[in-house]
Amino acid sequence: MASTNILLLDSEPLLREATAILLRRSGGRVRVASSAAEAVAEARERAFDVAVIDVSGSGTAGAEVILAALRAAGCGPSRVVVCTEEDPPTNGARDGAEILRKPYAFARLLRAVFGPRAGGRVSPSVPPRRVPTPRRRASRAPPDLAPQSGDGRSR
Repeated sequence: MASTNILLLDSEPLLREATAILLRRSGGRVRVASSAAEAVAEARERAFDVAVIDVSGSGTAGAEVILAALRAAGCGPSRVVVCTEEDPPTNGARDGAEILRKPYAFARLLRAVFGPRAGGRVSPSVPPRRVPTPRRRASRAPPDLAPQSGDGRSR
């Protein structure tokens, strides 16, 4: 089965990386962009099956501008997933895009990107990456705090 080529546009670095990891573990070939200009440059280099566009802060109107730029460059993907904090437009402005309103479950994103084959599960073929965490030193228990007389000796 051929991998799905995914263009991921998100201006938030941590969310962009986490989403890219999730999509890669599910079998996608992901290219990331942090701006519309980067997304257009990536799309000129490679054809994408799906574009995942996070438009937090700019709303769905921001997605329309990005999609128009991709199409004007002749490199619009066949499927678009828009992630937003706004309610989806009801006036038909979606232009065929699937809109995911935040917060959403990762399983929902996987179904939107990969279709029914995703099943909401991350591929088990790639083991989860362990992230090292700093370890604290075990604190020593304080000595027995028996009641003491005024001279400092315990009874």
